[in-house]
Amino acid sequence: MLRKLKSNHSDGEKEALLVNEENTEISPAFSSPSSFSMKEALQPTSTTKVNSSFTPFIENDATTPHKKHGEGGHGEISISTLNGQKVAVKQAKNSMGKEQLKNELALLISLQACKEVIHLVGIQLSQNGENLLVFDFYPYNLWELILEKRDLPAGAKLNAKNAQSLIIDLLLAVAYCHDNGVIHHDIKPDNLLITADMQLKLADFGLAERCGSKPLFSTSIEGSSDYLAPEIISDIERACIPKTLLGHNEKIDIYSIGIVVLVLTLGKTHFHVLGFDNYPDPNMNMAMSSLILSKFLKAVEEGASPSFNEKIIDPTLIYFITQCRLVNPTQRPSAERLLIMMRTRSEKSKKEMFKHLEKDQPYDDSLFKLSR
Repeated sequence: MLRKLKSNHSDGEKEALLVNEENTEISPAFSSPSSFSMKEALQPTSTTKVNSSFTPFIENDATTPHKKHGEGGHGEISISTLNGQKVAVKQAKNSMGKEQLKNELALLISLQACKEVIHLVGIQLSQNGENLLVFDFYPYNLWELILEKRDLPAGAKLNAKNAQSLIIDLLLAVAYCHDNGVIHHDIKPDNLLITADMQLKLADFGLAERCGSKPLFSTSIEGSSDYLAPEIISDIERACIPKTLLGHNEKIDIYSIGIVVLVLTLGKTHFHVLGFDNYPDPNMNMAMSSLILSKFLKAVEEGASPSFNEKIIDPTLIYFITQCRLVNPTQRPSAERLLIMMRTRSEKSKKEMFKHLEKDQPYDDSLFKLSR
């Protein structure tokens, strides 16, 4: 079996080499043809290129005035132009945001050799001397494509072919991060940006963590509730008791990938898929919101799962999601192993994996039933 992903920075290509992976069972649906080697399974696509050069500092007058585009709890994104090209500018809103931005900058500089990681153009100083991160602009995120929140051009519609390609891009990005000692901690559709030609970029490294040498280990309990792995939920429950955190490794990202693919497959949030009609939000009564979240996290910790309609959903896709969502992290495949699963399927299997997305109305409740 095989494990390690290495990058040949000199020629700008990621050369995938595999050594000593744990004995992870592969479904017969993913069995590799005899003519297809494991090394080939992890090779980048012919279009893979290293991100373009990083500019340490960008003068304020080099960009047009920033126009606010969106915001989160600790930061906001503005749109500007640099040398005639649209860029996204990220800045902190508070002290927590400043720490996350500092962390994100340090990690992203070290990950720019990976094409599937968001491209950091450079750093700009605000009028009050704070760092702003300048990125390439990407028109969509995966959540917008799933929900079709706005009018999208025909080329931005999800289909059987580009859905597979987007998952492979995500796995390449995560495999590269893990091989470089980085756990992302916040993989979700909102943080998966999509280019105009339907390539995926892993973004928002504010909660990411470099864990040093392998095996990777972290005690951080941050992340988005919908995508939290059971082992993080267990540590959240222990957080008030000193020295009781069990910690976790990079397999929390694998669990999150499973939820992303689940949402891409069913078009529903993880909350809805597990039978929770209400979703905690800032407008909800705090006690009610906490109660819903507590019940949801308990269901995740106990391994609650939807029952897929196998007449519609491809078995290989169900297997992929199920393996990622295993409660025991040691049983989850690595990102490299998942890449092998995706790239060694037969041509027939490739065509059928997301075939239900080809329908005019791909998402409805006939795709699954609740098993809770």
